[in-house]
Amino acid sequence: MTHKHRIKLMGYYEQPSISRVNDYALMDILVELYIHTDEDMSKINRCRIFLNVMNLSDITNGEGTKISNHILNHRKDPDRTSKYQWPSQPSPTKSEWDAWDDAIRTCWTNNENFSISPNLSTWIQTPNFISDWKYSPSTKKLYYKVSSISFNQYEEKI
Repeated sequence: MTHKHRIKLMGYYEQPSISRVNDYALMDILVELYIHTDEDMSKINRCRIFLNVMNLSDITNGEGTKISNHILNHRKDPDRTSKYQWPSQPSPTKSEWDAWDDAIRTCWTNNENFSISPNLSTWIQTPNFISDWKYSPSTKKLYYKVSSISFNQYEEKI
């Protein structure tokens, strides 16, 4: 939109980047594939802003193997809070969600079980979201933040 109206933003702004191996910006792929109309891309972008997501890693499960159920159900994941401040975006219309669902099927996955190929791999930087779940590889324990001073601990069962 800034390009269309010849608006130039001045100042320092953090440039978002990908978080995992095989990750990418959702809108970059839409533009690159150019299989959606400009109107549909605007609809998809409104859904993306409503959900506060930028990258494929923001809409996949923790393993990076498939689109998360929250995203498929058009809901923000309560266990993931974006680290960015997002503009206010009203709840998308049915037509906008239809365009979003089509982008999931045609651009970001290629099958009916919504799996990602290739799967997302190693984290290469801090994710764009803050999660209350933490994993310790050295202890093989999973922690869930209950409050600012309290965590529930889960052990791997073999």
